[in-house]
Amino acid sequence: MKTKLISLLLSCMVFVSLAACTEGPGAASDETTGGTTAAQTTEEITTLDDTTAEETTDVPSAVLAFNEDLLSDIGLTYSELVEKHGEKVDVKGCEGGIGYVLVNGYGAYAWGLDELDYGKEFQTGEGYPLPRDASGNILYEDIQLPDAEQPCRYIFQIKAKDAFVDASFPLNVSEIQSMNDISNYSSGEDGIATSFKNYLTFEYDKVIVSVYYNDPDTIDSNSRVDIRFS
Repeated sequence: MKTKLISLLLSCMVFVSLAACTEGPGAASDETTGGTTAAQTTEEITTLDDTTAEETTDVPSAVLAFNEDLLSDIGLTYSELVEKHGEKVDVKGCEGGIGYVLVNGYGAYAWGLDELDYGKEFQTGEGYPLPRDASGNILYEDIQLPDAEQPCRYIFQIKAKDAFVDASFPLNVSEIQSMNDISNYSSGEDGIATSFKNYLTFEYDKVIVSVYYNDPDTIDSNSRVDIRFS
C-alpha cells in the first residue's frame, strides 16, 4: 500500500513539472508579442501624425496676378466709372488727352481731347475750346467731361500696390516675368517719358501694361503703372 502511494505522488510531481514547462515559454512569448505589437502600433500612429503634419503645413505660396477689378475699368464710360468709384477729385493732363481722378479709383482715367463733350460740332480746322487762363494755361478744374458714350481706353499713374494682387513689396522684377498669361514682355531704361529710371511692358488679357520704377531689380509699392487697350 505504501509503495502504491509513493508511486502516485511521483506521478503527480512529474505531471506538474511538465505542465509548468509547457506554460512558461508560452506566457513569455505572449508578453513579448504583446510588447512588439504595442510598439508597432505606436510607431504607425506617430508616422501617420508626422505625415498629417507635413501635409497640413505644406501650403503653396500665392501666385502673383494682375488686379482683375482694375482691368474691368477699361471700357467703361465716365458715368459708369463714377458710379463704381465715386466723384471726380482731380484732373491731370496727359499726352493728347485729359485724365480724371476719382475718389476711390485706381489712377487717372483718360480720354483724348477729341472724346470730350464740348456741346457743339466742330468746323474744319477749329481748335478744341478748352478753358484757359489769361496766359493760355488750361484750367483743369473747369475742363469738360468726356462724351457720355465714349469708353475709357487708358488709365495712368496707377500705384503698383493697386495693380498687382498677392504681391509683397518691394516686388522682384523676375516675379512679373513669371506671371501667367502675359506676352510680348520687354524692359529697358526710361527717364524720358516719366521721372522713373526703368520700365517694363507686357500684354495681358485685353490691355498693354507699362510699369515704371527706379531700382533695376525691384519695384516698390508706389511705382507707376499705366494700362491701355491693346
